[in-house]
Amino acid sequence: MSTPVVLTVTRDFDATPEQVFDAWLDPARAGRFLFATPEGEMLKVEIDARVGGRALVVERRAGGVAHHHLQFEVIDRPHRLVFLFRADPAEEGEWTRVSIAIAARGSGATLTLTHEMDPAWAAYEQQTRKGWTMILDSLSRIADRTDRAVQTAPDTIRLERLLDAPIDRVWSFLVDSDKRAKWFAAGPLEQRPAGALTFTFDHDALSSRDVPYPERFAGTRGRVAEGYVEAIDPPRLLAFHWGGGEDIARFELTPEGERTRLVITHSRLSTRTNRVLVASGWDSHTQVLAKILAGSACEDFWAVFEEAFQLYDAALPHEPAHG
Repeated sequence: MSTPVVLTVTRDFDATPEQVFDAWLDPARAGRFLFATPEGEMLKVEIDARVGGRALVVERRAGGVAHHHLQFEVIDRPHRLVFLFRADPAEEGEWTRVSIAIAARGSGATLTLTHEMDPAWAAYEQQTRKGWTMILDSLSRIADRTDRAVQTAPDTIRLERLLDAPIDRVWSFLVDSDKRAKWFAAGPLEQRPAGALTFTFDHDALSSRDVPYPERFAGTRGRVAEGYVEAIDPPRLLAFHWGGGEDIARFELTPEGERTRLVITHSRLSTRTNRVLVASGWDSHTQVLAKILAGSACEDFWAVFEEAFQLYDAALPHEPAHG
């Protein structure tokens, strides 16, 4: 038997493994990167996302209409996707095999694509490698995270995240103490305007394995913060003050099918240090929430926080110098 031609392409993404994986099986997103060319017109994207199911991607190009056929062999979200593949001019029986492995990389992901081709197609190896590289470049523009916090005003941080759960379930993770403890902090919260709240922080509980507590945050271990509800409209709005400061955190929830878009706006942050810490905190805490809602867990909260802190410390505007 002839030895197959094997090519491998690896790409890092600033997106979660779930986000990267899901893009391959969602026709709306797949049509924007999978075999899509800059000058082409996507005509059809059909995906039967099950083992044995098939997919068809058809694009009109300058040289004619290109057909791409897939048949799924393995669907293991978000780790592995394997499919048989053929494209013009290959016939029905002339399949090659494509394997996609996705691994977590901090708050992002690394994708490794391996394409096994019959030696008869060896002349197409470089063209095929170039094609997959272009596809992964396009995927990065779709899947890479757009849910980083941004500074929208001198004293305001805003973060937007699409969560894989209906709005009522996401709301319960904001107001229920036991559920909130899994991603942020435990404690009672009176669901009424001016209602009292108490947050008790246990960051050790946010990681699925034992990890060291950073020395610079040792003084916050077991911290208890009190505050009150500024506004509430279940299950769409919750705003509160906490910790004795003037700043206010506002959570807005919007249903998007079976998912929920969460927007956090934290304002009245008087110093850049506070803005960096708040951006890092909400980013890392909501990453934990997203994993829980998707049925997984965060292995090391502090590693996620540190990566976010380094990002925001470099990215957020500095306060103007005086003098």
